[in-house]
Amino acid sequence: MQYQKIRKRYHYTDQAVIQFVQNLRIVARLITGLPSIEVVNCDPNDNMVVACALKAQADYIVTRDNDLLSLGNYEDIKVVTPENFMGILRGGKHQPLS
Repeated sequence: MQYQKIRKRYHYTDQAVIQFVQNLRIVARLITGLPSIEVVNCDPNDNMVVACALKAQADYIVTRDNDLLSLGNYEDIKVVTPENFMGILRGGKHQPLS
């Protein structure tokens, strides 16, 4: 069984997971040479997410991770929940965090 971590959390078939990862590889862009930043003190591993977004010149980090969400913004990058991001895409306003 491939992608056991994904399979444990989500109950998708192996084939569905393989197809998703293959599709992700088509649209994803590999970012290297990340800047060294320390902005997420509660979980230092999250710093690489912010560094990647910064290097990629991302507008948003979409996450449910509370340590990242607590940033709100970093430089010009907005950190939002998936629900808020869907509202933004639909032209609506940010939803309150629950």
